[in-house]
Parts: sequence; structure tokens; C-alpha cells
Amino acid sequence: LVVWNLSCKMGSIVKVCDEDPTEIIFIYDWPVQVLQPINGFNVFGDTETFCTNYRSATHEWMVHLYRTNFGLPSRPRIHLYLEQSRVATTHPSPKECKFSFRLLEDSNYRANIIAARSVTTFSSMDSFRVPRDSPFVDSLTQCFTDQSNSGKTIMITIDLLFSAESFNFGFNSWMSTVPAPPANTTDDFRFKVLNSEDADFTIHCRDGDLKISKSALFLSSDYFRFLFTANDEGLMSKEQSVPDYNLESVRKILVFMITGTFEIPTNLTPELSRELIDIAMHFKPLNRDALRNTIHRALCKLLLQDFSVLDKIVHFLVFAHEMNLSQLKVMCMSIIVYEHYRRFKQEYNEESPNAVRRELHERLRRSGFLLTVSPLSRIDSIRRQSLKCRRIFRYGMKSKINSIDVPRNSSDTMWNDVD
Repeated sequence: LVVWNLSCKMGSIVKVCDEDPTEIIFIYDWPVQVLQPINGFNVFGDTETFCTNYRSATHEWMVHLYRTNFGLPSRPRIHLYLEQSRVATTHPSPKECKFSFRLLEDSNYRANIIAARSVTTFSSMDSFRVPRDSPFVDSLTQCFTDQSNSGKTIMITIDLLFSAESFNFGFNSWMSTVPAPPANTTDDFRFKVLNSEDADFTIHCRDGDLKISKSALFLSSDYFRFLFTANDEGLMSKEQSVPDYNLESVRKILVFMITGTFEIPTNLTPELSRELIDIAMHFKPLNRDALRNTIHRALCKLLLQDFSVLDKIVHFLVFAHEMNLSQLKVMCMSIIVYEHYRRFKQEYNEESPNAVRRELHERLRRSGFLLTVSPLSRIDSIRRQSLKCRRIFRYGMKSKINSIDVPRNSSDTMWNDVD
């Protein structure tokens, strides 16, 4: 059994089925006016953008259309292709892309074709192109060059078919990360240094002291290497104070520094993550970027466990924005647009009676790393670009290849205005 749910113009989802969809189709309609050739030479190009937004995934697309007259005699030719406009760390890839067109108020011109996946500069980006030598291109070219169609509108439609499973990010091959400690550390030489009774250096933390080998610190940390060799006082030093940091957090970073392993805390939060990253930046261990990636990935997984609470999503977003954790940031913004947009705009603004929400709103107004746009601007942009698409949800059996065709009956359309 296949159940269709056609969602018109991007709102939060009204659940009409107890199970999750098996497939999702995003439909984008692009009206293009047929122009009169100038001096018999007709060269034009145009580009439009839109977003596919579902749960924690948002991706921006650019569709390009241009036509040229080349050769003797001149031979008009239409070129049509679609590509992602941003490089994403991890993203669902469409199973299929279909282009179709029709001349409005005229049934003589219409055609559709499954686009070919094309190679891009960045392997992580998806790109689809209409084969140049195809009946579809011939028909579309004729429609544009027929002078009797001048002033009329051609509706170009793009259907992107996704498997719903592709939105369940596994993060298995995402970035370089740090392995967890082995189950048995008793006979592991790396951990013997941590348990050594010959520890000759003390680190004073906010809530206690840690004993550790000075030699191990020297070998595993740029910070301690400089501290111990800068002068005679450092060479003879036997203690270091870090009063801003919790003992257990410092211990985890020291384990990472010396053993190259890291155990994700069971009580991980944005605040704890910030402290762990700050300690790593302070001590400057080797491979600290991999540690940051590991914490980043753990927060993404934590976010996906439950994104029904708006305050939690905003909390994660502020942290991701200020720490420049791009994947977590995009996921938070996507969830807000998909699940909570209307309530977010109502509750998080400069006139909110809640002082905490006013303060968070102000932090989200600020530009990010390298003067990137603020999260508030990006959220509104994603919303606007997403409104250009319709979404269709399939329940039940997965479709076979080249079966992207969907019902076009407007009576099957649902308006979703519950966000």
C-alpha cells in the first residue's frame, strides 16, 4: 500500500500516518517567459535557487537554463542542469531527478526526462544534467524558438526523489575523529602512564588536583612543551593551575592528549562541550582538530535523539554558531524551519518578555566566523527558499527506478500551518 501526502508550500508536518515515509519528493516549479530574439540572435541565461528542507537536513540548489545559437547555419540549443550551491559535510543524495516542461495554456508543448547525474568539482556535491542530444532538449528548444510563443510562459518543473532513510545520518565516515578507549586498558602501555605512581606534576583544577607525568605532558602538548622549556623556572616547575576548569573535564583531555583516545561523556551538553574544547585549545594537544570533530559529531547525534523542544534547539544553535560548528548549526536551523518556524519567530525576538530569549535572540543576530550571515538571516533565507518547493511523502513500498511520477490532483494537497 502506498499512501500519498502532498504538502503544499512548506509548513510543519501534519502526520497522517503512524509510520515514517519511505520516500520524499520535492517539486520545484520555475516559470520562464519566452523572449523575442534580438536581431535574430538569441542568447540568454537564467538561474534560480531553492531549498529542499526535511527535518535536520537543508540543501540549497541552483537550476541553470541557457540557450545559445551556434554553427552555420545557426542551431539553437537549450542547456538545463541542476546542482547544489553549497558543499555539505554530509547530506542525503537524491535517487532520481526528473525535468519536465509545459507551455502554459497550450498542450502542444510538453515533455519530461530523467536527468543524468554528472561529475562535479566536489565529489560531495550532487549535480544533474539534461542530456543535450535528447528529444526533450529538441522539444524544449523548439518551444523557446517558436516565434508564435513569444511572450508566453514555459513552466519548467524539477522533481527530486529521496529515500527517507538517506536523511538518517550515520556519521560513520564524517570527518577525522578520535577513537574511544579500548575495553581493556590494563595492559595498554598508553594508559599505564596515567596510572603511574611516579607522577611528578600536579594540575590544580577548580574542584580538585590531578597528578600526572611531566614527561607525558611534554611529549603530548605544545602548551606544556613551551612551558617547560621557556626558562629555568618552567623546567623546574611541578604544578600548574587551571582554576576555570572542572577536574573531570581536564582528566578527559589529558587522557586524550596522552593516549589518543576520547570517551564521550554520558552527560554531554553544549556547556560541557564548550569547556572540553576550551581546555583542548588551552593545552594544545596534538590532533586537537580531531577531538573537536568528535565532540561536534556527538552533539549532532544528541540533537537527533529529540528535536521536539524548541528551547533545546535554540540552545544548541547558539552554541554551534559561537563555536563555528557548521554541521550542527545547519541541522539546528533546518529543524527550526521544518518544525518550529512560526513559534520561533513569536518567542525569540527583541521584544520578548522573556529576558533569556531576548538575550539568545541578540546572540543569533550577530555575524559568524569570517563575517558570515547571522543565523537569524539564514533561517529566514532557508524558509523563503523552502517555500518555493512542494513536498510529497510516500508511505509503504519503495518505488522502482524511473517511477518518480506522482499524482497532480490539487484535491490531494494538504496545507500545513501548525508551526
